[in-house]
Amino acid sequence: MDRRRRSGGGEAVYLGGETSKSINATQPKTRLIYAVGPKNGSPASGSYYLPEHKDMISTSINYAVAGESSDEGEPYTRLRQGHGLLALLGWGVLIPIGVTIARYFKRHDPAWFYAHLSVQGIGFALGLAAVITGFSLEDKLSVEVDTHKGLGIFILVLGCLQVMAVLARPGKGSKVRKYWNWYHHYLGRLCIAVAIGNIFYGIHLGEDGNSWNIAYGIVLGLWFLVVAVLEMMRCMSD
Repeated sequence: MDRRRRSGGGEAVYLGGETSKSINATQPKTRLIYAVGPKNGSPASGSYYLPEHKDMISTSINYAVAGESSDEGEPYTRLRQGHGLLALLGWGVLIPIGVTIARYFKRHDPAWFYAHLSVQGIGFALGLAAVITGFSLEDKLSVEVDTHKGLGIFILVLGCLQVMAVLARPGKGSKVRKYWNWYHHYLGRLCIAVAIGNIFYGIHLGEDGNSWNIAYGIVLGLWFLVVAVLEMMRCMSD
Protein backbone atom coordinates (compact mmCIF):
# COMPACT_ATOMS: atom_id res chain seq x y z
CA MET A 1 0.00 0.00 0.00
CA ASP A 2 1.03 3.61 -0.38
CA ARG A 3 -0.32 6.82 1.07
CA ARG A 4 0.94 10.32 0.35
CA ARG A 5 0.18 13.57 2.15
CA ARG A 6 1.19 16.99 0.88
CA SER A 7 3.22 19.21 3.15
CA GLY A 8 4.77 22.65 2.87
CA GLY A 9 8.19 23.52 1.52
CA GLY A 10 7.87 21.65 -1.78
CA GLU A 11 7.83 18.23 -0.14
CA ALA A 12 5.48 15.30 0.29
CA VAL A 13 5.23 12.79 3.14
CA TYR A 14 4.96 9.12 2.13
CA LEU A 15 3.71 6.16 4.15
CA GLY A 16 4.48 2.75 2.69
CA GLY A 17 3.64 -0.74 3.87
CA GLU A 18 3.03 -4.28 2.69
CA THR A 19 -0.13 -6.36 2.78
CA SER A 20 -0.26 -10.12 2.57
CA LYS A 21 -1.62 -11.69 -0.65
CA SER A 22 -2.66 -14.84 1.15
CA ILE A 23 -6.42 -15.50 1.22
CA ASN A 24 -6.13 -16.78 4.78
CA ALA A 25 -4.21 -13.74 6.00
CA THR A 26 -5.83 -12.14 9.03
CA GLN A 27 -3.57 -9.10 9.35
CA PRO A 28 -1.16 -7.04 7.25
CA LYS A 29 2.60 -7.20 7.55
CA THR A 30 4.15 -5.53 10.55
CA ARG A 31 6.59 -3.24 8.74
CA LEU A 32 5.82 0.41 7.95
CA ILE A 33 8.08 2.94 6.24
CA TYR A 34 7.67 6.71 6.40
CA ALA A 35 9.62 8.94 4.01
CA VAL A 36 9.86 12.62 3.10
CA GLY A 37 10.53 13.35 -0.56
CA PRO A 38 10.01 16.01 -3.22
CA LYS A 39 6.62 17.05 -4.54
CA ASN A 40 5.42 15.63 -7.86
CA GLY A 41 7.47 12.54 -7.23
CA SER A 42 4.78 9.90 -6.92
CA PRO A 43 5.88 6.26 -7.17
CA ALA A 44 5.81 5.04 -10.75
CA SER A 45 2.91 2.77 -11.65
CA GLY A 46 3.92 -0.87 -11.72
CA SER A 47 7.17 -0.64 -9.76
CA TYR A 48 5.91 1.72 -7.04
CA TYR A 49 9.47 2.75 -6.24
CA LEU A 50 9.76 5.94 -4.20
CA PRO A 51 12.06 8.70 -5.46
CA GLU A 52 15.16 9.39 -3.41
CA HIS A 53 14.09 10.91 -0.12
CA LYS A 54 16.00 13.07 2.31
CA ASP A 55 14.49 11.74 5.52
CA MET A 56 12.87 8.50 6.62
CA ILE A 57 12.03 6.23 9.53
CA SER A 58 10.78 2.66 9.75
CA THR A 59 8.57 1.14 12.43
CA SER A 60 7.10 -2.23 13.28
CA ILE A 61 3.68 -2.96 14.76
CA ASN A 62 3.13 -5.71 17.29
CA TYR A 63 -0.49 -6.78 16.79
CA ALA A 64 -0.40 -9.09 19.78
CA VAL A 65 -0.04 -6.18 22.20
CA ALA A 66 -1.55 -3.50 19.95
CA GLY A 67 1.63 -1.47 20.26
CA GLU A 68 4.20 0.10 18.04
CA SER A 69 7.97 0.08 18.30
CA SER A 70 10.44 2.20 16.38
CA ASP A 71 13.38 0.41 14.80
CA GLU A 72 15.39 2.98 12.93
CA GLY A 73 15.91 6.69 13.46
CA GLU A 74 16.22 9.42 10.93
CA PRO A 75 19.19 9.33 8.55
CA TYR A 76 22.48 11.10 9.21
CA THR A 77 21.83 11.14 12.95
CA ARG A 78 25.39 10.03 13.62
CA LEU A 79 26.72 12.66 11.23
CA ARG A 80 24.69 15.37 12.99
CA GLN A 81 25.86 14.23 16.40
CA GLY A 82 29.43 13.93 15.18
CA HIS A 83 29.33 17.47 13.82
CA GLY A 84 27.98 18.76 17.12
CA LEU A 85 30.50 16.87 19.25
CA LEU A 86 33.46 17.97 17.13
CA ALA A 87 32.41 21.62 17.31
CA LEU A 88 31.63 21.43 21.02
CA LEU A 89 34.90 19.72 21.97
CA GLY A 90 37.08 21.70 19.57
CA TRP A 91 35.79 25.27 19.62
CA GLY A 92 33.77 25.09 22.83
CA VAL A 93 35.99 23.14 25.25
CA LEU A 94 39.63 22.74 24.17
CA ILE A 95 40.14 26.27 22.81
CA PRO A 96 38.93 27.89 26.09
CA ILE A 97 41.13 25.48 28.07
CA GLY A 98 44.12 26.47 25.94
CA VAL A 99 43.46 30.15 26.61
CA THR A 100 43.23 29.42 30.34
CA ILE A 101 46.61 27.69 30.28
CA ALA A 102 48.22 30.65 28.52
CA ARG A 103 46.81 33.21 30.95
CA TYR A 104 47.33 31.54 34.32
CA PHE A 105 50.27 29.13 34.02
CA LYS A 106 53.04 31.19 32.46
CA ARG A 107 55.14 30.76 35.58
CA HIS A 108 55.69 27.17 34.41
CA ASP A 109 57.86 28.20 31.48
CA PRO A 110 58.28 26.69 28.90
CA ALA A 111 55.82 23.89 29.77
CA TRP A 112 52.84 26.26 29.58
CA PHE A 113 53.71 27.23 26.01
CA TYR A 114 53.88 23.67 24.72
CA ALA A 115 50.71 22.72 26.61
CA HIS A 116 48.93 25.78 25.20
CA LEU A 117 50.15 25.02 21.67
CA SER A 118 49.16 21.34 21.89
CA VAL A 119 45.66 21.95 23.28
CA GLN A 120 44.95 24.73 20.79
CA GLY A 121 46.25 22.62 17.92
CA ILE A 122 43.97 19.71 18.80
CA GLY A 123 41.05 22.08 19.33
CA PHE A 124 41.61 23.72 15.95
CA ALA A 125 41.83 20.33 14.21
CA LEU A 126 38.54 19.20 15.78
CA GLY A 127 36.93 22.53 14.91
CA LEU A 128 38.08 22.22 11.30
CA ALA A 129 36.63 18.71 11.16
CA ALA A 130 33.35 20.10 12.54
CA VAL A 131 33.19 22.67 9.72
CA ILE A 132 33.87 19.98 7.10
CA THR A 133 31.18 17.66 8.49
CA GLY A 134 28.84 20.65 8.66
CA PHE A 135 29.20 21.28 4.93
CA SER A 136 28.63 17.58 4.26
CA LEU A 137 25.56 17.55 6.48
CA GLU A 138 24.09 20.61 4.80
CA ASP A 139 24.53 18.99 1.39
CA LYS A 140 22.98 15.67 2.42
CA LEU A 141 19.98 17.16 4.21
CA SER A 142 19.47 20.05 1.76
CA VAL A 143 18.75 22.44 4.62
CA GLU A 144 19.33 26.17 4.82
CA VAL A 145 21.33 27.17 7.90
CA ASP A 146 23.00 30.28 6.52
CA THR A 147 23.49 32.04 9.87
CA HIS A 148 24.95 28.98 11.58
CA LYS A 149 27.17 28.25 8.58
CA GLY A 150 28.31 31.86 8.31
CA LEU A 151 29.27 31.98 11.98
CA GLY A 152 31.09 28.67 11.63
CA ILE A 153 33.13 29.99 8.70
CA PHE A 154 33.86 33.20 10.63
CA ILE A 155 35.12 31.15 13.60
CA LEU A 156 37.31 29.07 11.28
CA VAL A 157 38.79 32.24 9.75
CA LEU A 158 39.58 33.55 13.24
CA GLY A 159 41.24 30.24 14.05
CA CYS A 160 43.32 30.39 10.86
CA LEU A 161 44.40 33.95 11.71
CA GLN A 162 45.55 32.70 15.12
CA VAL A 163 47.59 29.94 13.50
CA MET A 164 49.24 32.46 11.17
CA ALA A 165 49.88 34.77 14.13
CA VAL A 166 51.79 32.00 15.92
CA LEU A 167 53.93 31.44 12.84
CA ALA A 168 54.70 35.17 12.66
CA ARG A 169 55.24 35.65 16.40
CA PRO A 170 57.94 38.29 17.06
CA GLY A 171 60.63 37.80 19.68
CA LYS A 172 60.11 38.86 23.29
CA GLY A 173 62.41 41.85 22.85
CA SER A 174 60.71 43.09 19.69
CA LYS A 175 59.04 46.51 19.73
CA VAL A 176 55.93 45.11 18.06
CA ARG A 177 55.53 42.22 20.53
CA LYS A 178 53.09 44.27 22.63
CA TYR A 179 50.78 44.84 19.65
CA TRP A 180 51.06 41.20 18.63
CA ASN A 181 49.96 40.20 22.14
CA TRP A 182 46.90 42.45 21.90
CA TYR A 183 46.00 41.01 18.53
CA HIS A 184 46.49 37.40 19.66
CA HIS A 185 44.64 37.77 22.96
CA TYR A 186 41.58 39.69 21.79
CA LEU A 187 41.16 37.71 18.58
CA GLY A 188 41.19 34.53 20.66
CA ARG A 189 38.57 35.87 23.04
CA LEU A 190 36.37 36.91 20.13
CA CYS A 191 36.70 33.43 18.64
CA ILE A 192 35.62 31.80 21.91
CA ALA A 193 32.64 34.13 22.40
CA VAL A 194 31.31 33.58 18.87
CA ALA A 195 31.94 29.83 19.09
CA ILE A 196 29.98 29.46 22.33
CA GLY A 197 27.03 31.34 20.87
CA ASN A 198 27.11 29.32 17.65
CA ILE A 199 27.27 26.03 19.55
CA PHE A 200 24.08 26.85 21.43
CA TYR A 201 22.50 28.02 18.18
CA GLY A 202 23.49 24.77 16.49
CA ILE A 203 21.92 22.77 19.33
CA HIS A 204 18.75 24.78 18.78
CA LEU A 205 18.78 24.05 15.04
CA GLY A 206 19.36 20.35 15.66
CA GLU A 207 16.30 20.19 17.92
CA ASP A 208 18.13 17.81 20.26
CA GLY A 209 16.22 18.94 23.32
CA ASN A 210 17.59 20.30 26.56
CA SER A 211 20.10 17.52 27.23
CA TRP A 212 22.81 19.04 25.02
CA ASN A 213 22.13 22.54 26.36
CA ILE A 214 22.32 21.34 29.94
CA ALA A 215 25.48 19.29 29.36
CA TYR A 216 27.35 22.10 27.64
CA GLY A 217 25.99 24.62 30.14
CA ILE A 218 27.49 22.56 32.97
CA VAL A 219 30.85 22.42 31.16
CA LEU A 220 30.82 26.20 30.66
CA GLY A 221 29.79 26.77 34.26
CA LEU A 222 32.72 24.70 35.52
CA TRP A 223 35.10 26.54 33.20
CA PHE A 224 33.88 29.95 34.39
CA LEU A 225 34.25 28.81 38.00
CA VAL A 226 37.83 27.65 37.45
CA VAL A 227 38.68 30.88 35.62
CA ALA A 228 37.19 32.96 38.45
CA VAL A 229 39.25 31.11 41.08
CA LEU A 230 42.45 31.38 39.03
CA GLU A 231 41.83 35.08 38.39
CA MET A 232 41.40 35.71 42.13
CA MET A 233 44.62 33.84 42.87
CA ARG A 234 46.40 35.83 40.17
CA CYS A 235 45.22 39.14 41.60
CA MET A 236 46.22 38.14 45.13
CA SER A 237 49.69 37.09 44.02
CA ASP A 238 50.20 40.43 42.27
